[in-house]
Amino acid sequence: SWLIQESKSHLKQETVTAFLGAVERRIAGEPLAYILGAQEFFGREFMVNSDVLIPRPETESLVNAVIGAVLDMYSKRGKPLKIADIGTGSGCVAVTLLLEVRKADKSAIDIIIATDICEKALRVARQNAARYGVLNDIEFRQGDVLEPLRGELVDLIVSNPPYVPSHEIIAARTSPDITTKGLNYEPTVALDGGHDGQKFLDELRSCGMLYFAEATGGVVETNYN
Repeated sequence: SWLIQESKSHLKQETVTAFLGAVERRIAGEPLAYILGAQEFFGREFMVNSDVLIPRPETESLVNAVIGAVLDMYSKRGKPLKIADIGTGSGCVAVTLLLEVRKADKSAIDIIIATDICEKALRVARQNAARYGVLNDIEFRQGDVLEPLRGELVDLIVSNPPYVPSHEIIAARTSPDITTKGLNYEPTVALDGGHDGQKFLDELRSCGMLYFAEATGGVVETNYN
């Protein structure tokens, strides 16, 4: 209806230039989310740029699983949980987890510690947390995997860690297939899981704490019973 109403309108030259520039970026294989600067996740819009992984629909399954576990643990313990989001990236998991759990019980989560090795990624996560009013409920720490926890225990770890084998990333980035070109734009540190894709998952498995993690194919791996 807007197009019909505005059919006789003329676009400003700067608008045309910006549009054509966006088209060229997409033709080159740049992900649409980076061009628009945003990606929807769990019904909310999150700011993204090339410093963070683009949120995937599969990761919503991870969040759903953690929501259920958090509410179950809180009902049994009666004590607010301290949660760590390892490799937070855009912050979509930490922010969504807080907002969704609070719909059911405002007291279930004490705080979320959101970590990332990349300071630029943490800046994006902070902006997303501020946008949804949970900046003061998330403690952002820079560092690699579990190092930012500094030995402290948390009730639950949630993570969407890098789990793509290194050789698959190299193959995708050298392939002429346009569907894989997006990997040229996403940060390697958020994708590369080592020679077998298990490097970071193995560290979570051996940490001795409860965890939920996304693995290959969007499968949710956990040691929570």
